[in-house]
Amino acid sequence: MFHSPFRLKTSDSESSNSEDIDSLSPEKLIAYDTPIKLPEIEVPEMKMTSVERLSLWEQINVLEPELKNAVESGEKDYAELLKSKISDLKASEPYFTLHEKMKMALEKSDFSGAAKYKLQMDKIGVPKEFLDGVKNKTRNVDGSETVKQAVTSALMSKEASEAANQTEVQNSGTFVSEDGEQIVYSAKSMTSTNRVDVEVVSQYFREQSNPTKHRYIFLYRVAITNNSPFTVQLVSRKWQIRTINPNTNKTEVQEVSGPGVVGQQPILEPGQIFEYNSACPITQKPKDNIRVLGRMEGCYLMVTGSNGQHYFQAKINPFYLILPPDVMP
Repeated sequence: MFHSPFRLKTSDSESSNSEDIDSLSPEKLIAYDTPIKLPEIEVPEMKMTSVERLSLWEQINVLEPELKNAVESGEKDYAELLKSKISDLKASEPYFTLHEKMKMALEKSDFSGAAKYKLQMDKIGVPKEFLDGVKNKTRNVDGSETVKQAVTSALMSKEASEAANQTEVQNSGTFVSEDGEQIVYSAKSMTSTNRVDVEVVSQYFREQSNPTKHRYIFLYRVAITNNSPFTVQLVSRKWQIRTINPNTNKTEVQEVSGPGVVGQQPILEPGQIFEYNSACPITQKPKDNIRVLGRMEGCYLMVTGSNGQHYFQAKINPFYLILPPDVMP
């Protein structure tokens, strides 16, 4: 039905019917009490049983320190044998293959790809029996760098999640601006434009952030639902990312725009949902014990009609990039 990318020619009357993000000045964010259903995360097919998977993790946990000893003692042939065995084991475990993909994505500054792989890894998780053994101190992972990193990440994510459930302030709250205005903030937002609904939830990417260097990465997950009776296509995106410069105490605005999202210009039939994950890096020191590091808002250019002759901007209400309490300096 549609051809993309579109080259739209608009009259003055058409332009007046389309909201421009630059004319939007939402100074306050509505704190939504209705929980947002996060997009479902698809994970690679698990071909092993839980018992086989537990055995695989235990083998890697034993073989990695053995490989280290073989390298240090100069047993080259044995080290190569162990390296090959470990590589084969990891290749059959989706968690480790996704971890390698995430590392490669981060090396290329592909934060969108890294976000996707990270969420998939969290969905798969470390085998419960293995994790319980570490927590009960019946299983030692200090000798295996790969396994230790995975277990530490899983335990930290679990603790952060439990802390959020207990405090109920992990992802929302208020603070007073320099002008004395009370700002309500939330890590989620919901917006509806012409019955095209956009829901966003952000979360702190703990494993790839470096608080000592004031480098923080946030994931955000988006669900776009076409509740209109018309077929629509997402043609382009525009984001505004607001942060506070700690040196000048002034708000800085970075604009990011481009065709589609995550390399796609999805077409949504009535009732269809398009979901994607991305990430946003923030490099700055938290200010005055405020956990909010930034605010994101924006819009998607949507087109409809047999030739894409009608268009509108589907607004994305502000949502905030919020640090967990335990990360604060």
